[in-house]
Amino acid sequence: MIYVSQGHEHGIGIEVFLKSILCLSKKDQKKFHLYIDQNSLEQNLITTKISREELELNITNISNSDHTFSDHSLKSCINNISKGDLLITLPTSKDQLFHQGVVQKGHTEFFRAFYGNQNISMLFNFGPKSLLLLTDHIPIDEITKTITIDLILKKVSLVLNDKSGVFKKFRKVIFSGINPHCGENGLLGNDENTITTAMETLRKDFPLVEFLGPFSGDFLYHHSQFEDELLVYSSHDQGLSAFKGVNGLNGYNITLGLPFTRLSVDHGTAFEKYGKNTSNYSGCLSLLDKTLKLHEG
Repeated sequence: MIYVSQGHEHGIGIEVFLKSILCLSKKDQKKFHLYIDQNSLEQNLITTKISREELELNITNISNSDHTFSDHSLKSCINNISKGDLLITLPTSKDQLFHQGVVQKGHTEFFRAFYGNQNISMLFNFGPKSLLLLTDHIPIDEITKTITIDLILKKVSLVLNDKSGVFKKFRKVIFSGINPHCGENGLLGNDENTITTAMETLRKDFPLVEFLGPFSGDFLYHHSQFEDELLVYSSHDQGLSAFKGVNGLNGYNITLGLPFTRLSVDHGTAFEKYGKNTSNYSGCLSLLDKTLKLHEG
């Protein structure tokens, strides 16, 4: 089964999902199970001019909850999901998810808290390009002190040992530097020493994989040409600026380190477009196609 959490009720996630699911065959629609507030569903059906009768997917109503709809929907999916199932999370804002009463800064942070695993990682994929973020939703002044040898080893090993089938087996891993121009031999910093030291251990642990870099982050994206190459970026905007600049709305956010495979669209809530029926759903449709391929093995 492919579970879907509704995301923010005033974002575009439900709209683009409904438009995308209608592009699938009725047989494929039945492989999805959406957990959603009934009022949110009805409002988006009116906005998109889609009738409930056109939808063949499974729908569970999560109304009458003390939680936010994003939080209740996500936890309902987690409570029902099994190993081998997949999870799609529709976009929400940074104030909607909670663990033990503490607000989390996003889905990835929620999963880290919920499963007690700080090495759960964000990986992005579209076409031949795959990239891993060493750090994601943290302030810029915390990046260098957060990137340690241990962090690099655990996050890269998590990807190289992954057996979910989301991507092809990587034969080459290419690192970005942390500082501009990789520190210019110390003139702009020596933080890259952490990366090069970690690469030495990775070469011993994965002798069949080629490890390259670190290269300047502003050019790294052009180093990768094939599906068996993984780009490793130091920070969120360093990696995603290039990724989104090339792919636009297309691209998948994949969370590794969970008991199941989680995917999401590579865009946010776009509150300003809510209720206007003008949102581009190509990215969500691409995601559904990708998820179906994974579901079928």
